[in-house]
Amino acid sequence: QRQMCIRDRLPAEYSHNAMQDKDGNLLFFIVDGIIYDKDGYYMTTMDVWSGSGEILIVPDPIDCHLYHIFYDGIAHVNLTSHPFYFLLDMNNPTGSNSVSLANFPGIVNGGNSFVKNWYNQYAASQLRTDGSRYVFINKYDMVHIFKIDASGLSLITTYANSNPNFPSNYSSSNANRSEMEVIEVISPITSSPAYRIAYSSATVSYTHLTLPTSDLV
Repeated sequence: QRQMCIRDRLPAEYSHNAMQDKDGNLLFFIVDGIIYDKDGYYMTTMDVWSGSGEILIVPDPIDCHLYHIFYDGIAHVNLTSHPFYFLLDMNNPTGSNSVSLANFPGIVNGGNSFVKNWYNQYAASQLRTDGSRYVFINKYDMVHIFKIDASGLSLITTYANSNPNFPSNYSSSNANRSEMEVIEVISPITSSPAYRIAYSSATVSYTHLTLPTSDLV
């Protein structure tokens, strides 16, 4: 017998999100790390430690049955907030496990990139001309930029205070009031496409960091 939604009509204790098709019809939804189908039946559990912050769902640019899910989880060792990654295959929802991006190949200093007690901020680009998408993950004083394409998920670059394109006074907001938005613009300097990242500072104001798309190829 299929398991119905155990949180029916109750608000999420930590975080929630949902995914729709191109016509706006519900495909699945997530409540506190548990994924349910459009009818409220249990599909799979991402991670029992999930909960903090927000959940980002990114459709795969190639396979319409795959969804890349990024969310905050709690590291089992020091109980700090880490970004986790889960690949949902609608044809085989129980076939994946969550992976901490603190251990992802190429992440500078491993888990030390995510040990601050700030929640992570997530944003994704629109579908790019080469059929890929970028995913931006902000953690305190750096932004990790990933790419999703036919080869899967890969780390492209990390912008931190040591990077000349990254402002030295950069800081995300406190854990309860933080957000990041990414838009694609035409750079007024180079007249080329660029990504503009708006993120909250320590004073809960917004600062803009413009990243040329050529830096992310």
